Amino acid sequence: MNVRETAMAALRGLGFYPLRTFLSVLGIVIGVASVIGLVAIGAGVQESVTSRISQLGSDVLTVAPAMQRGVWGRSTSPTTVDASLARDLVEHNPLIKQAVATLQTQGTMTVGNSTLDVTVLGVTPDYADIFAYPVQVGRFLRTSDQELGADVIVLGAEVASTLFSDQDPLGKKVQLSAGNYPTRSFVVVGVMGSLGRTFAGNFDGQVYMPASTFFRWTGQRRVSSFILRAVSTEAAVDAADQVNFYLTRRVGENKFRVLSQQTILETITSVVGTLTLSLGAIAGIALLVGGIGVMNVMLVSVKERTREIGIRKALGAKKRNILSQFLLEAIFLSLTGGLVGLFGGWGVAALAARWGHWPTVLPIYAIFLAVGFSTAVGLFFGIYPAMQAARLDPIAALRYE
Repeated sequence: MNVRETAMAALRGLGFYPLRTFLSVLGIVIGVASVIGLVAIGAGVQESVTSRISQLGSDVLTVAPAMQRGVWGRSTSPTTVDASLARDLVEHNPLIKQAVATLQTQGTMTVGNSTLDVTVLGVTPDYADIFAYPVQVGRFLRTSDQELGADVIVLGAEVASTLFSDQDPLGKKVQLSAGNYPTRSFVVVGVMGSLGRTFAGNFDGQVYMPASTFFRWTGQRRVSSFILRAVSTEAAVDAADQVNFYLTRRVGENKFRVLSQQTILETITSVVGTLTLSLGAIAGIALLVGGIGVMNVMLVSVKERTREIGIRKALGAKKRNILSQFLLEAIFLSLTGGLVGLFGGWGVAALAARWGHWPTVLPIYAIFLAVGFSTAVGLFFGIYPAMQAARLDPIAALRYE
């Protein structure tokens, strides 16, 4: 028999019991789908982070209050600082050229009969510049808005389109309520361009007011974070050390975390890598179970087709022909499971990406990984049943009932 005839015989053998064939490869399907899903999700998250860092620039630093450990290891409230610290960070750190403070709460915006839940940010005027956030209509916040505590607000693209539809929102008044804070009226002075949803949140669902106005409205002094821009990308690491030293002297040790964009990327990569390794071990167990299932099915198949093997040997089939057929059956079984798992894992990754708002990425090596794993499992677990079939004595096989 040539290779083509052997392969066709192997496929016919698998077609005898389709349900049993499917159940035998279920473990391989789950194992490969897990691996592919994890690889695709991890690659998508990393690409999203890398894209955002590229947009922001590697010279951007994030300063966030650290959660403090109280009695019995319980977390206490972060250190409270005033938004004016942003100005001080620039004045006392030569390697920092810009700094903005952000205060945050969740609120509900009302325009006429329409309402929408929004994320409310109190920011200083350099916010849009540091984030490379384009203004689509009108303007962003000015220094005079901050100094006067003006009741002005800038809308994210999604907020503007939802509440105003085709109307021009500039100059219109909106009502904003949040928690126990009094409902307040603000004048719209600008609409931001669309940035879409990312792993970091929905930028288009945010609204922006001067930090001074936010404080006067809510009484909240705790800054959510400071965003800084170093004088250059090369100076970012030294700038982070400089800011950390300054904050330690001013408010105490370990009160704030200073993170560079590279540090954020490395942290997320590390978390994704650890998760992938952990769940990869589970996927490996599923592949092992699937491989054992393939071997069991092949052993049963050899037993059921003993007379067929005897007839083929009596007609001149060599050991290598029998070995090749049953080995190919095992490989086809595993490969089928691998391909189903490949598409299943891709589907899971696509759903997760849609939920997490990051791009769906399937590296080319992941496809080879799925095919390679499946083939290796079929080869490893199929060799013993194939050898059992090849070693059958034709006379004894013909007598088998």
